[in-house]
Amino acid sequence: MYKAVYSGALKTVVDLIAPDGLQGKVLLGIATAKLDAHRATVDRAFTELFAFFPRQHRAATLALLDSQFSVTAPASSSERKGRREPKGLSKRCARHCGELARVSPQQLAHGSE
Repeated sequence: MYKAVYSGALKTVVDLIAPDGLQGKVLLGIATAKLDAHRATVDRAFTELFAFFPRQHRAATLALLDSQFSVTAPASSSERKGRREPKGLSKRCARHCGELARVSPQQLAHGSE
């Protein structure tokens, strides 16, 4: 089991939210994972965390792999032209954004219950 699903800083912030504080809101967990196998664990952890908050709509967790990112100095525009986007990154992000955009006011009023 992957232990550090979300940071202590996030837990501290979440602890400050009243149980009904996210009522009528759309919740989206965004995380990075080292291995593809960790994505399910991350999604399960966010599912359990968000279950604490009643009457909200939970979108699927967007868990991206560490390998999909690189931390480097900003590249010049000529350097960026030769770079390729990690496989499927835009498609995954677009799918999650589309899911959020399709949430109706009725879903928000009644939550995911």
